[in-house]
Amino acid sequence: MAQRQVDERTPQQRPTAPRRDDVGYTLEEVRSHAKMEDGWIVVRDRVYDITNFVKHHPGWTYGGQTSTILAIQRNLGKECTEEFGMIHSKNAWRQLDDYMVGYLIREPPSPSPCL
Repeated sequence: MAQRQVDERTPQQRPTAPRRDDVGYTLEEVRSHAKMEDGWIVVRDRVYDITNFVKHHPGWTYGGQTSTILAIQRNLGKECTEEFGMIHSKNAWRQLDDYMVGYLIREPPSPSPCL
């Protein structure tokens, strides 16, 4: 039987709002949450409020994780599926689900003008 991964997040790193999958946000709305004090990301068309995790990330106290903090800061308010997928474990994917605040509304492209 496979062992369940231990959740090593501190209480401060956990989300404060309940998980939501019934609210849609545009990428423009997500972009307005691009600060350490209010940080959202988009992964696989889902929107996550990772503010608490970022503010209390171990990289702030362990120098070897400085590049992780910089990568997180660079991706706040953005779609970052590819980068998230390249560097995170299955456990991180499971934990990410707790931070979900909605889904991404894909805006249809503007129609091209007729000639």
